[in-house]
Amino acid sequence: MISERIRVRFAPSPTGYLHIGSARTALFNWLFARRHGGVFVLRIEDTDEQRNKTEALAAIFEGLRWLGLDPDEGPEQGGAYGPYFQSERGPTYAEAVKQLERSDGIYPCFCTKERLAQRREQRGGGGDASWHYDGHCRALPAAEVAERLAAGEPYTWRLKIPRPGATTFNDLIHGPTTVDHADVEDLILVRADGTPTYNFAVVIDDHLMAITHVIRGQDHLTNSFKQVLIYEALGWEVPAMGHISLILAPPPHTGKLSKRHGGAEIKEYQDKGYDPDGFVTWLAMIGWSFGKDEEKEPIAREELIANFDIANAGKANARMNPSKLNAISGRHIRAMPPAELARKIEPYLRAAGCLPPDAGEAALALIAECV
Repeated sequence: MISERIRVRFAPSPTGYLHIGSARTALFNWLFARRHGGVFVLRIEDTDEQRNKTEALAAIFEGLRWLGLDPDEGPEQGGAYGPYFQSERGPTYAEAVKQLERSDGIYPCFCTKERLAQRREQRGGGGDASWHYDGHCRALPAAEVAERLAAGEPYTWRLKIPRPGATTFNDLIHGPTTVDHADVEDLILVRADGTPTYNFAVVIDDHLMAITHVIRGQDHLTNSFKQVLIYEALGWEVPAMGHISLILAPPPHTGKLSKRHGGAEIKEYQDKGYDPDGFVTWLAMIGWSFGKDEEKEPIAREELIANFDIANAGKANARMNPSKLNAISGRHIRAMPPAELARKIEPYLRAAGCLPPDAGEAALALIAECV
């Protein structure tokens, strides 16, 4: 079902505020779609009911609006490939399970958590994190399987990984990437409670939404191998995949940028009054470049779109540079016409109590004169 027209998606979970890394993923997808005349889809992966937060969902919508990353399809926009909330797509997952049953691509696994923990302990002599499921239930006689199913014994559905074998896909950024099936266990696709696992749901959603290119963080690379195997089991065409670098915390911190470092959430920059166009330029240049010095002259959004090439994204993780953001944002602000700048700073002046509630156009004109 892959579309002839390029279709990309940004699929956050509403469990926390919009992170800079997630925002950059959304930006790269948006730039890619705009560069190629494609479609930018927003899908909300909200199946984790216990962790979902209403305010986090609102922050995703508001953050994308502030960044100017307008979805062509999504929960607010609608579209022909909805619903755009994963929690509303349950019937499509059940149908995919039936398809895999008919093709003998999956099998029921009756192993309890206790058995799996015991086997891991025995194999690793203290709990080997690298231990993979041993395929115990894959070899059960058909009669025994039927008897246990009829008795109502709880089970999960596991994917039959072809053995021996290997899976290769050509990453848009990193090139050919291969994993040996000896390093991949038979994946659980459906939990004992009937809910689909992340990798299973994502494959079905992307296929039914006709997604042509999956662009996401490098931390999803291990998921991609699993998803390719699921696509192949279902007999579906695999979309192109590209994995962008992670954003590292600024010095003196080390490791991936996280909330504990500060400056990890988009809302912080919005509240501080950063110019969104300058912020988008800075965000785009973390791990990507097209040979122009963004600190010396403002780069228009149209110029970013015209020059965006995912193949030019860096392979190495990129370090966040707040001082560069200040320089770029400041340059964008100084280049604004006074009237435009006055309108942009008006909400902040009101929030600070520097403008009376009934201040109108005359007040804006005065602000424009002052700036």
